[in-house]
Amino acid sequence: MDQRWQLNEEDLEPEAARNSERSDSADDLLRGRDPAGVVTVHVTDTGEFRSVELASGWKGTTDPRSLSTHVVAAANDATMRAATAQAELVQSAPPEAPAKPVEGIAASDEPITAADAMQLINAVSADLEAFNQRMTDAVGAMVSGQSSGGHVRGTSKQGQILDLVIDATWCSAARNSEIERELADVLRVLRSKTSPGDVANGPQSPAISQLFALASDPQRFLRRLGFVTDPPKGP
Repeated sequence: MDQRWQLNEEDLEPEAARNSERSDSADDLLRGRDPAGVVTVHVTDTGEFRSVELASGWKGTTDPRSLSTHVVAAANDATMRAATAQAELVQSAPPEAPAKPVEGIAASDEPITAADAMQLINAVSADLEAFNQRMTDAVGAMVSGQSSGGHVRGTSKQGQILDLVIDATWCSAARNSEIERELADVLRVLRSKTSPGDVANGPQSPAISQLFALASDPQRFLRRLGFVTDPPKGP
C-alpha cells in the first residue's frame, strides 16, 4: 500500500469503542451506506445531514483516494431513504394547512365585479410566477460548497450530491473524526443551498388564499359573480 496513506491509532480502534462517543440521538436518524460499507451517512427524516461515519480501519482496505466516491454513494442513499420516509408520512397523514383569516374580496358577500376578479387573477398569476422562479432557483441550479476546514469541496443539484473532492494530503494524515466532521460539514453546506426551504410548502400569498377561500364555496362564488341567482322565496 502507498506509504502516504498512514494509519493512526484512531483508524484501528474497535468500532464499538469509536461509536461509544457518538450521540444516542443517532438511533433516531436514517442511515445511508455505500455498497462497500466504508461510509455511513446519518440524516433526519426530512433529509438534513447530521453526521458521517467511516468504517473502523477503512484505510487498510480502501484506497483513500476513492473515499469521495463512497461518501457520494452513502449520502445519496441516505437522501433517498429520507425522501421515501417523507412520502410514506404524507401518504399516511397528509399535512393540514393551517386556517388563515380570510381577507380582501373573499371576506364579504358583496358582488364581485369583473374588475375585482381580474385584479385577483392577475395578483395570483404574479405570485405563482414568483413562486416558480424561487423553486427553480432553489432546486434547479447546480451549486458548489466546501467544508469550513477547506479540505473537502463538492457540487450538488436538486438535492443529489454529484461529486466531492477531498484533499489527499490532508486525508492521508487526518484522524477519522476530523475527516468525518469535514465530510458532514460540506454535505450540510450543499444541502442548505439546494433545500427548497419555505417553497416546500407550496405557493402562498394573500391573493392565493383569497382565491382558495372563494373556490371553497362554488355556489357562493358564482352567486357573487352574478352567474347564479337565489331562488325566489315563497310567500
